[in-house]
Amino acid sequence: MWKTIRPFVLIVSITLNVALVGTWAFYALPAHLGGRHGASSQKQHEGGCPLQRKLGVTGEQWEKIEPEVRRFQREVRERRQNMQKLWDEMVGILQAPEVDRERMKAQQEKILRGHRQMQDLVLDHILTQKRNLTPGQKEKLFDLLRNRMGNHATGSNPGLRGALQNMDEKETGKWN
Repeated sequence: MWKTIRPFVLIVSITLNVALVGTWAFYALPAHLGGRHGASSQKQHEGGCPLQRKLGVTGEQWEKIEPEVRRFQREVRERRQNMQKLWDEMVGILQAPEVDRERMKAQQEKILRGHRQMQDLVLDHILTQKRNLTPGQKEKLFDLLRNRMGNHATGSNPGLRGALQNMDEKETGKWN
């Protein structure tokens, strides 16, 4: 039984992880890009989005970071749309009266590849942002990530995307 539902469970898990990345990107990126949270122009130049404000990013640093944040947000949106298409296709495959297992496996590989690309995008973004931070800001960023990721050994680790999402939601008051 487990062998037959394992691929489906894996796909659902991956889809949820990708959704978390998208959610993080939506909330963690500057509020002024989409008019969310009503950030004032002054706040935008005092360190960007909540995460950058938490790190104490200066206006000068934000000027360097902002173009990358805009590019990152655009790419996350595109990848989320692509992942949604892949998931919709998988549902169509699973919905068929007779499931073509080879086609299902091939679609699963596409979803896994998309998930990996999303992870790569997030990691590359963190590395790019890191170049614009002071040593103290870098230390604070990675301390925040470590503290929010939880203990992997206990199974409570929400992953990097979940940690970033929780970090930002706590800052914006959306997380209790």
